[in-house]
Amino acid sequence: MPINKVTHSAFLKIERASEHIEDIKKVLRDDPPFSYVVQSNTHIKRRQALVKRNTASIERIAIISGDAIHNLRAALDHVYWQIVSPHVTDPRARKGIQFPFSDTAGRLNEAVSSRSAEKVSAGFFNCLIDLKPYLEYGGNKPLALIHAMDVEDKHKLLIPVGDYKEITSSFMRNHFSDFPSSLTLRAGHNMVDADWGIRTTKDNMGDNIEAGIFEKKIDVPVNVVFAVEGLNYNDSVVLTLNNFIDVTKFAITAMVSAAFPNNS
Repeated sequence: MPINKVTHSAFLKIERASEHIEDIKKVLRDDPPFSYVVQSNTHIKRRQALVKRNTASIERIAIISGDAIHNLRAALDHVYWQIVSPHVTDPRARKGIQFPFSDTAGRLNEAVSSRSAEKVSAGFFNCLIDLKPYLEYGGNKPLALIHAMDVEDKHKLLIPVGDYKEITSSFMRNHFSDFPSSLTLRAGHNMVDADWGIRTTKDNMGDNIEAGIFEKKIDVPVNVVFAVEGLNYNDSVVLTLNNFIDVTKFAITAMVSAAFPNNS
């Protein structure tokens, strides 16, 4: 079988995933999902630092991310089908032809066997074992996450969160001189918050929202991340998706080389 036929539809899927990443970058640039503001209330002489969420933007990134991940999961299945299906005639077995994933290293052999890999060759079977597509320690976590997050997205959106760990007390004092040096910011995902008294009504008040209440947007570096508790995963949305593309290409190259050693 020509190699380009084996990989053609898979690389179309990968190309589409890349387009989704560019769409996410555009949303992040043009319609940021999170902003950080300080609201000053001259009535009660207090300031409050808080995160503002752009729900429409957050949900858009979640939808696009899910589509990108699904395309990469499908890319793996497309190549696997092209390689394995010619060796499987039983209709029931053919329904199970898809790239194998496992929860643990101990169950990987069983998972690969259940997807008819051994019918191609011992080399192809061993290639899948060597790819280590499981989340357990020692596995290929980026590869395994493609499947795990695709499953997650089938049940609920992969809602991104804002990581504001770069905000410090000294950073705040550069913007508001009355920010107390003893005040600790509660920095975390969408939870950077502080409340303090105003010593002056002339220090960086910002825009007048309504009489006596002002709001100033602070230019804070924010990393938009996936934080999937059930998968113990926490990292940049764009970086994650780019890593997923790299590991998908690597897995495809490995499978094709193992299945067609004379063409590699």
